[in-house]
Amino acid sequence: MRRLDGRAVPTLLQLAKERGRSTGFVTNGRLASAMLGAMIPGSEPAPDGPAIASDLAKCKDIQLVLGGGAADFLPDHHGGARNDGRDLSLEMRSSGFDVVRGKA
Repeated sequence: MRRLDGRAVPTLLQLAKERGRSTGFVTNGRLASAMLGAMIPGSEPAPDGPAIASDLAKCKDIQLVLGGGAADFLPDHHGGARNDGRDLSLEMRSSGFDVVRGKA
């Protein structure tokens, strides 16, 4: 829940899930943007893409995510922007997500 004037306010994703709806994000920008990060249940405002990507990777309330910004999910030694060595796309696959990185 987000806090607004001292009271808890559910995110749109939480409201949809409570009503039995499927949820997801579709963007032509980076998935780990501040705008999408604000909608991830349980996440706090994050300063950068890799931090937002970490919150997105552990979110179980979302069924579909389409967008760009793969570098935020990949470690720097694989051409990504993460300096913590984590490969979130691999972690997400291990958690049961299907990860697609291109049209093919």
